[in-house]
Amino acid sequence: MGDGKLRQGYGTHDDAMPYPDYIAWQRSILDHLWRVSSGAIYYNHKPRLVKRAIRTPLDIVHLPVRQVIIWDRGSGFNCMNGAYMPVCEWVVLIAKPDFSLRHKSASAVGDVWRIRPTVDPDHPASFPIELAHTAIETSGADLILDPFMGSGTTGVACAKLGRKFIGIELEERYFDIACRRIEAAYKQPDMFIQPPAKPVQEAML
Repeated sequence: MGDGKLRQGYGTHDDAMPYPDYIAWQRSILDHLWRVSSGAIYYNHKPRLVKRAIRTPLDIVHLPVRQVIIWDRGSGFNCMNGAYMPVCEWVVLIAKPDFSLRHKSASAVGDVWRIRPTVDPDHPASFPIELAHTAIETSGADLILDPFMGSGTTGVACAKLGRKFIGIELEERYFDIACRRIEAAYKQPDMFIQPPAKPVQEAML
């Protein structure tokens, strides 16, 4: 994990576990997502250098990979002697055979997404809304499931795009923050987009 906040974990949850256990855990989640998905999984995960050996998301993903999209963050924070500082993360597109983008023109965004990171004081591993917005808007999906909702960035993007959203979050504090952010996004809709029905908030603790 890259900085102090990440080393502290995610509230009551901590993913600092032996690498084989981590792979098994991630694959089990991907299997569940694959089972319920009718289109594609956008799997955001960064390559890591551990003891001067590379670990990539492809070590984890065991399902059909359609493409690797590079999220160019434009900056990094982990200088080291043994390698160049990483300034990108991967978004692995895991797709069902019939999956396609919403339109041929959506392909023009390319496979390198240059999006500056944002700082979220409420969550140690947030990502900018533009990242989720790009994936959702170009995919054309009507219903989005985020199994690690965190502070609700994907849900906010769905609200802005008029898409239905299901978010799952174990940490009660993050769940509450996400619900507030998504509710606020629904109150400020895009005038050119028909918003979906008001979201229902159900906490499963």
